[in-house]
Amino acid sequence: MARPDAALLDRVAARLRQLFVGTARAYILQQPDGSYRTVRRRLTTNVVKHMLLTGGSVGAYQVSNGRVPWICFDFDVTKSAQQAAGNAGWASIIDDRLLPLVDQLIAHLRSLAIPHLVEFSGNRGVHIWVIFDRPVPRATAYRVLSALLDGATLSHDLGDIQIDRFPADEESVSRYGKAVKLPLARHRKSQRFAYLMAVSESAKLDTPKLYSSLTEALLLSQAAILDQHRPISAAALLAKLNLPIEPPGPAEAPVAQFLRCQVICDR
Repeated sequence: MARPDAALLDRVAARLRQLFVGTARAYILQQPDGSYRTVRRRLTTNVVKHMLLTGGSVGAYQVSNGRVPWICFDFDVTKSAQQAAGNAGWASIIDDRLLPLVDQLIAHLRSLAIPHLVEFSGNRGVHIWVIFDRPVPRATAYRVLSALLDGATLSHDLGDIQIDRFPADEESVSRYGKAVKLPLARHRKSQRFAYLMAVSESAKLDTPKLYSSLTEALLLSQAAILDQHRPISAAALLAKLNLPIEPPGPAEAPVAQFLRCQVICDR
């Protein structure tokens, strides 16, 4: 496969870092066995570009100084459901159970005119991202996330499907919160690339395509989605949800050493 255009790689890497990196002080790197380890180095555009070039899998931590740049809804087939269905049957759970629930949240976001990004995780899940135009307090982000799930009637037990929330709660002892794999990371278990999905006007997702290589055509489609996306202000989002606007709280106190970080492993 021909190497993608260097300028295109730079463009996509820079935009991924701009939109999805909560803190640049550390990141996660998926290992060949599917596990993750924390890398205590800066998450630069070059790190993201190297991931694209090598088919690696890098994830970004969400929290910096008590603030987050986005919320993420991670829809997954539960491990028990996947094991019970087996390799031949679990994919049908995605089509029959998972995607309709994702469509439900997408329809709710569209009804409120809230910009969002939809991503196939590369394995057995879908991420929906709502990105703020500037980082907001973690507690505010959690209130928004919870209100959106309630409004889409997705707060109850969903059986074979689970929704991991980022942030998972209003407060945490973890300095950087949880980490999520970046779009266009290659899942080390499935060997498939995560990618941002185009959603039709009907807000119905098609069955995700499986990409085993990062072609220039795929990169071009991702660049177009990333370039067109416009984050939303917290004030506008709170107004759409009829939530009170809270005055900004004090920034989190500096920590002299790297504290415990939580890692979410995309299943």
